[in-house]
Amino acid sequence: MRTESSRLQLIAILFVASSALVPSFFAVFIAVSPLVSFQEISDAQIWLAFLLAFPLLNALCLGAISFLLPHSMQQPQESGEIIDEFLTKRHFPYGQRTFILLSFATSALFTTFFLIQGQFILALLSICIAPALYMAASYFSMKEIRSSESFLPDALYSAASVHRLLSAERMLSSLAKGGFGRLSESFRIALSRQKAGESFSGSMAAAGRHCPSLLTKRAFDLLTVAYETGADMHAALRESAQDVVSFFTLVHERAAMLAMQRYTVMAASALLVPLIIGTIISIVPSLAISSSLSGEAPNSPSAIPALVPACQVYLLINSLLSSLLLGFSESNLKKSALYFPLIASLSQVAFAFASQGGLSLFAI
Repeated sequence: MRTESSRLQLIAILFVASSALVPSFFAVFIAVSPLVSFQEISDAQIWLAFLLAFPLLNALCLGAISFLLPHSMQQPQESGEIIDEFLTKRHFPYGQRTFILLSFATSALFTTFFLIQGQFILALLSICIAPALYMAASYFSMKEIRSSESFLPDALYSAASVHRLLSAERMLSSLAKGGFGRLSESFRIALSRQKAGESFSGSMAAAGRHCPSLLTKRAFDLLTVAYETGADMHAALRESAQDVVSFFTLVHERAAMLAMQRYTVMAASALLVPLIIGTIISIVPSLAISSSLSGEAPNSPSAIPALVPACQVYLLINSLLSSLLLGFSESNLKKSALYFPLIASLSQVAFAFASQGGLSLFAI
């Protein structure tokens, strides 16, 4: 695990270097190319570098990161019902689809307004509203399910101590009152179904749908076997609880590794890379003028105006690649559609800020 973490950190550093420093050095070379080689870099060469060569290099680094990333199959799977329930608890009973439509309508309204006002930066930031709102709702809706997994060992120990003494209904009633968070809610659902005449396996399946986690599913399956077969599962339940405790240590280490690499890629793509490239772009005209004043190069390179749009398109491609990696790391490529507008908008804002000399305001 530590070896994988060290490799990932090294590749993450290489990703930042390849996505920011290589294009920056190329931009500097464009400015001084008449002085160094007495030949200018053409517009076609600039677009070829920023549209093909540099994105290909970034894709190789991101591919290496995705190859070394540990899988996150133990994570609970997000569902529309879970988000609907979360929104209802937050006094928004209109469902996930309505929430998405309102979020995108709000984002489109602010974006259009700021574009009409000529505020391009604020318009780009307004694009982030919709994906940010949905990602926040998704995160907080699943947070309760993730926290419920921490109660599994206590619930299994309790079940192990009473399953030979109590009936299925009494056991479910005991666990429903155990204070295990959402896990207790699942047992209450199973208890109500059991009282309604449903089979024990059917009631536990309903409980599993309320808490859709791989760990809880395995625990519920174990309880189902214990009560449907009548076997003595005391030792098995206790061993399962101990396995869950041991498994949590591994899960937390892997989750920390995944989070660190996701945040590194996101921060680099959305802020660090565009800030570095934008800062270099802001000083390229000065370098070109210095080259022309040296007497060796009478004119500034004519390709400099093509740098800004080429960099902007390059940042969009880099945002797309990073979004695909982030979605892959969460075993949900659909989330790439949420990450892309967020990262792309922030990267364009950061690039516009830095390329116009915004960082010079903070210089001492």
